[in-house]
Amino acid sequence: MFGLIAAAYALLSDADVRRAQRRRPGSQFVASTVHGMGHLLNRHLRRMSERFEECDAFDAETLWSLRRRLAELADPELIAIYPHGDGRSPRRVNGTAAQRPADATLHAVQRDGLCHEVVLALVHHLAEETRASLLASGGGSALPLLPTRHHEEHHEEGGEEEGTAAAAEGERS
Repeated sequence: MFGLIAAAYALLSDADVRRAQRRRPGSQFVASTVHGMGHLLNRHLRRMSERFEECDAFDAETLWSLRRRLAELADPELIAIYPHGDGRSPRRVNGTAAQRPADATLHAVQRDGLCHEVVLALVHHLAEETRASLLASGGGSALPLLPTRHHEEHHEEGGEEEGTAAAAEGERS
């Protein structure tokens, strides 16, 4: 899927630089709720390519693989423009996928978080030319849309609140 694109980094376009320097998204990318934001951004993603599918269609292993591949294509010059800690800088991508949680709710939280990370990398870490080539490649794999569900707090059997889902939601906001 990514072999044709990985030959060389593209030059950064003016749009790449403006997007990276901008602290807040443009009004066409903002909604009043997190739920509404996911739907709005998914509409933008679908306009970019027909290769996007619902996050629920993916398993964590596939998403980890996509995340690693996108990290390989990330443009270091573009990433260097983003202020560290603003939420768009990439996290370190290790070589192994985390173990699938036994709990179905935690698995959904993990999967949804990975969908967010894949979309973030695609939109913010790839130069415009690289992203366009990736989205145009005919036989390529599907890409995830942003999840639009809200996860409730997870409670362990002992009654102790873990807050895992709420913490994951907060990290993505």
